[in-house]
This record gives sequence, structure tokens and C-alpha cells, in this order.
Amino acid sequence: MVRCGETCPMHLRIRQSAALPELAWALRVRRADSIADLICGNAVEIDEAGIIAGIWSAPFSNRAVADATSFAGTAIRKDRDPDRLVALCGNASPTPLHIHRTGSQLVISNALALGLACGEDGNFASRLSLS
Repeated sequence: MVRCGETCPMHLRIRQSAALPELAWALRVRRADSIADLICGNAVEIDEAGIIAGIWSAPFSNRAVADATSFAGTAIRKDRDPDRLVALCGNASPTPLHIHRTGSQLVISNALALGLACGEDGNFASRLSLS
């Protein structure tokens, strides 16, 4: 697992969108907000600990992708520290995470175009809204 730890607000607001590819997602954390916004496609697994867009070698019910022997895909999960989110990419496939950091926000996504749009980068910003 590759872990990109970033101190984040405790409240994770998740919204699914049929307009996105089924397994695409993007997380945006703004320094001035107390909420981490996450938008995802309809096939992304959502639970109280975050999201998973992948498969793993462990019981589905516990969704412990970070502890699985094998994981293909990506995820955002709450860490044991309640103020930390962990971005995970699998160890069984070359699935990248795209990270866009500015002075005021951090965007992590498993889809480059979506990450750029959520990061309000150029022309992409006009095509997507997380509000």
C-alpha cells in the first residue's frame, strides 16, 4: 500500500454522481473548511469509514483494504487517528493517485481529469461543481 497521509477535518461529506465514470472519485480538502468533500461514481463502495473503488483479498464485510494481502484499486479511508484520512492505492495493480496541492487546498483523485476539475485548474473547473 502507498499511504499519503494528510491531516484532514473529521467530517467527510460524500456525494455520488451518475455523471462520473462508475469507479472515479476525487477528494477535496480546503484549509478554511471543516469538511472534506468527496465526489464519486455510482459503483464506488461507501461506508462510514470512507470509500473503496476496488477489490481486495479479505472479507467484504470488514472492508479492511489497508490490511489485505492483495488490493487492486484505490480508496480513501479514515485512519485510526480520527482527524486523518488515508489515500490508498493497490499493491496488485498499477492504479495511480493524482495529487494536486495548492496553498489553500489538497485534491486527491483516481482520475486525472476529475482531479484537475476539482482542483479548479484551468478549463476543467467550468465542467464540474462539488457544491
